[in-house]
Amino acid sequence: MYNNASEFIREAIRNVDTNEKILYELKLAKLKKTLQPGIRDAENGVYADYSFDQLMQDIDQEDQ
Repeated sequence: MYNNASEFIREAIRNVDTNEKILYELKLAKLKKTLQPGIRDAENGVYADYSFDQLMQDIDQEDQ
C-alpha cells in the first residue's frame, strides 16, 4: 500500500490532522447547541441575576 515508511508517516500525520479538525468541529457544534438557549434568552431580553463569583463557586462545586 505504501512504497516506504516515509509515505506511511506522511499519511498518518494527515489522518491525525483530519481527525483533530473533525473533533474540533464536533466540540464546536456541541458548544453552540449548549449555548443556544442562553443566546435565545438574551435576544428576548430574559436575563438571570448571576455573578462571576457565583459562576466560579458553581464550577468549583462541580469539580468536587
